[in-house]
Amino acid sequence: QRVAQVLVAKEANFRLLAEQSSDMVTRIGLDNRLIYVSPSCARIIGWSSDELLGTSAVAGVHAEDMERVEQAIAALKNGEAEEERFVYRQRHRDKGEIWAESALHVTRASDSGEIDGVVAVVRDMTEQKDLQNKLASLAATDGLTGLANRRAFDERLADEWARARR
Repeated sequence: QRVAQVLVAKEANFRLLAEQSSDMVTRIGLDNRLIYVSPSCARIIGWSSDELLGTSAVAGVHAEDMERVEQAIAALKNGEAEEERFVYRQRHRDKGEIWAESALHVTRASDSGEIDGVVAVVRDMTEQKDLQNKLASLAATDGLTGLANRRAFDERLADEWARARR
């Protein structure tokens, strides 16, 4: 009875952490289907957890990022890595497209120790990505004239010089 009580308490703690987190917590099965999706998915990607359960874990990933995301998940499921972290573009129901960061970790069956899936924690990085782009633009242009500055000139010159040599 104590073991059962401890298990119930641990599950309640897990649910509290996963369901109150501002990040989206998902569990991906070996068939790449979503087994669990936390309620914060509605805020991050616009779909409810009920709509996402059973769907492909990579369904909303941008086509240009798809191969990289699939390779990372495959490496985890094959035991080649324990953890992966990457930034990619994800489709949002209302906003169109967002930038997301995923931290993935392998899960193992408690009885056999065999890999039985992947846990992914997804965070919306759109605002940070926009700020990075704005900072890069500010670093490459003169504030007064709006023209490219010396740093941008040097970078462009190096690119063109390499292209001319080829």
